[in-house]
Amino acid sequence: MIHAAVGGQGVALGRLELIGLMLSDRRLAVVTLPQPGPATSNGYWLIRTPASARPEVEEVMRWIVDEAAKVAS
Repeated sequence: MIHAAVGGQGVALGRLELIGLMLSDRRLAVVTLPQPGPATSNGYWLIRTPASARPEVEEVMRWIVDEAAKVAS
């Protein structure tokens, strides 16, 4: 997954111990949030490109949003 992100094919989550070098040499970049996150030390963000995603990617994103809504309720 990290290699796909390095290749410009999406985003990835990674431990700083494993991706620190790629961040420092700019093969990877930290995504800035458009708004402040929740008041907790834990969090997850679903970030997408402005371009249209493939239908199967849209389906997974909808599923993630639906599951998150169940937990938040």
